[in-house]
Amino acid sequence: MIETLTMETVAQKLGMTTHTLMRKAKKGIIPGCKPGRHWIFLKNDIEEWLHNEANKIKYHADKIQLHIEEATKTCQSKDAKVANFTTLTSHITAKELENLLTRPTKPKPKNMKTS
Repeated sequence: MIETLTMETVAQKLGMTTHTLMRKAKKGIIPGCKPGRHWIFLKNDIEEWLHNEANKIKYHADKIQLHIEEATKTCQSKDAKVANFTTLTSHITAKELENLLTRPTKPKPKNMKTS
């Protein structure tokens, strides 16, 4: 039997709002479908998507670590200080990584009327 999850359940498990989940499902970022009025998410699809996302994060963390190691090897200064990112990448969550990768936005300017 195929196990389905509601939008509210998936949003809560992923730590995001239902609006964000709906937006990502519409874009095809998160697997889901809307056969009628409500979104449906298959448990197996969500688990597979999470597994793939975790692998992507690990892959990028490993690439960052390689770049850090290369930078450390090529640095000629004896007094150079290199940040240690190994502890950072080992426990970073998908939500934290997404927050780091989102483009910062400026607040909208307030309408100013002169009298």
